[in-house]
Amino acid sequence: MLPSRNPRATPHSLGYRMPAEWEPHEATWLGWPHERTDWPGKFAPIPWVYAEIVRHLARVERVRILVEGKEAESAARRVLKKSGADLAAVEFFRIPTNRGWTRDSGPIFVMNASGDIAITHWKFNAWAKYDDYQKDAAFVTHANRRLKLRLWQPDSAGKRVVLEGGSIDVNGRGTLLTTEECLLSPVQARNPGMTREQIETVLCDYLGATHVLWLRNGIAGDDTHGHIDDLARFVDSSTVVTVVEHDRAEANYAPLAENVALLKQMKNESGQPLRIETLPMPEPVFFAGQRLPASYANFYIANPPKRSRCARNVGEAISRSPNHPHPLPRSRPRPRHNPLHDAAATRRGFSRDPAPSQWVGGEWRPPRPIPLGPQATPPAGGAARLIAFCQTASAPTGLRKTPLENRTAPLTPQPLSASC
Repeated sequence: MLPSRNPRATPHSLGYRMPAEWEPHEATWLGWPHERTDWPGKFAPIPWVYAEIVRHLARVERVRILVEGKEAESAARRVLKKSGADLAAVEFFRIPTNRGWTRDSGPIFVMNASGDIAITHWKFNAWAKYDDYQKDAAFVTHANRRLKLRLWQPDSAGKRVVLEGGSIDVNGRGTLLTTEECLLSPVQARNPGMTREQIETVLCDYLGATHVLWLRNGIAGDDTHGHIDDLARFVDSSTVVTVVEHDRAEANYAPLAENVALLKQMKNESGQPLRIETLPMPEPVFFAGQRLPASYANFYIANPPKRSRCARNVGEAISRSPNHPHPLPRSRPRPRHNPLHDAAATRRGFSRDPAPSQWVGGEWRPPRPIPLGPQATPPAGGAARLIAFCQTASAPTGLRKTPLENRTAPLTPQPLSASC
């Protein structure tokens, strides 16, 4: 356990933590596409791809979309309407962006045991690679004028700390997964001069990450220089899905094999060895001679459909495979009636990883995945159908809402959001 050495009142000292991606949440944040250089020569279909994302997400949660202004909002509304998206579940925020990858530039939400929600606002510098990021860096400030949540700006030795949501992944119980290439390398250095110990302290203080696991390098072609979100992902508190390359001549073969070897030696915050599941890498993808970061690990877990019998997380779905060495029994208990699990008013309720005694019967299936982009076509089945730059900062939802995410009643948890 890594203690918080910061004497000030930080989120961790007040009992806040970053929830896991599979925890129910009210909304997903998206930046409506407008920067054509993000999709050189292929921009025309991109708004329609985003509309399909929104159409699926709006069935199970709210979707909060950043747009450049009034005209951009009107254009987005037209595309969404033609695509059949439920506009009643969509909220627009007129906040200009440079690129709009909200997983990396957006807020990372944290919550405490009473259901209070707060924002950690990390410094954003466009992956220490691009010069045009000033609008993206101001996104959280503008959004919180409407959200009105408590907000921290993480710092170390009086200097704000750079962190992108795509550079970390958490299991919701205190374990955080990242890479040395992204957070410690002198190449595209986010926080020059910060040591591993200093970074771990900040992650503990502001995200409740008491146990940090370090992999080495990310995948080839990733201009973020080592993001974990297309490399290895938690799908339950002790299961990590990671990508592997079987072609020994491929650039990814050695670094991915090294990461798998490291994962097999790692344990979660409880000292439990991690269960490792693997996904194959797709064939290399190039555009104009440049390798792109195609990966099946860059998925996003949305809320499960209402009134459906679903796996509590992707790890449980993996265990259902008849080829798994220790498959789960064919039936899995469902939660008894609890007002926090009643979706009547807004979205699915939330309980903090209920104990087995709280489940009484039924069979669960994995949440239906939503295809999130044109990068590659993933294999059928399992956890590998979602491909996009998406960051979850998920949290609970409740039976009633006070203004936006502001929580006042501890017995009726209010929503937090995810960023995508």
